Amino acid sequence: MIRKLVALHADDLGFSEPINAGICGALRGGLLTGASVLANAPETEAALAAWRRLEEDRRGGGLPSAEARRLVDDPARPFDLGVHLNVSQGRPVTGSGFPVALLDAHGRFDGMRTFARLLLPGAARHAAAVRRELAAQV
Repeated sequence: MIRKLVALHADDLGFSEPINAGICGALRGGLLTGASVLANAPETEAALAAWRRLEEDRRGGGLPSAEARRLVDDPARPFDLGVHLNVSQGRPVTGSGFPVALLDAHGRFDGMRTFARLLLPGAARHAAAVRRELAAQV
């Protein structure tokens, strides 16, 4: 018998309180199987705290979806948590270690302009800083 599984994954955990509440509620209720945290978002710390509480409840069998998951032979595995890498909005987590040339006047990523600047000749000089930023987000 071939068993088909569906994974539903939410993006931008940490972006805002309503997004955190929606994602955690959908995980709690069994609609989602995972999410990606936006490491440099304004509500990331709160999102990670909510994620820890969610995992504690899952381990303790206290999720509303626990019985439904059991009925469809879906093991109570931990939810998947990924990282939404971001160099287009917000501030770099590496702070002043990120090249000013890739930021706007307020020290934030400059949307698609950041990507465009990374495609210009000579952008390779920023490669190490971008790698450090992405590693720090992970």
